[in-house]
Amino acid sequence: MAVLCVMLPDDLERKVDLEARLTGRSRSEILREAIARLVARRDRERFIAEYIAEATAGYYNPMLRREAIRIAGEFDSAESEPSDLAGGGDPQERSPADSSEKWWE
Repeated sequence: MAVLCVMLPDDLERKVDLEARLTGRSRSEILREAIARLVARRDRERFIAEYIAEATAGYYNPMLRREAIRIAGEFDSAESEPSDLAGGGDPQERSPADSSEKWWE
């Protein structure tokens, strides 16, 4: 494990010391956890920023936008097909109470 020398303002040092006493952990543990959380949060923020930049670039690219609209249209038509493929119609047309057939058969 690497050793780092970090200078902290007095008030932050007091807060770290208090946290260490309250939790029964060392100052090093407190600082390792804080740094790990900061780095993870920054990684997420960078990922989200890159994702948004890619989505924005795609939105303003006419060719990609047309392709996305075409694909979305295919999903819209596919969403209306399952009842036709399953042989069912309107689920309100019949209920298990109206039929001697069990709903699961």
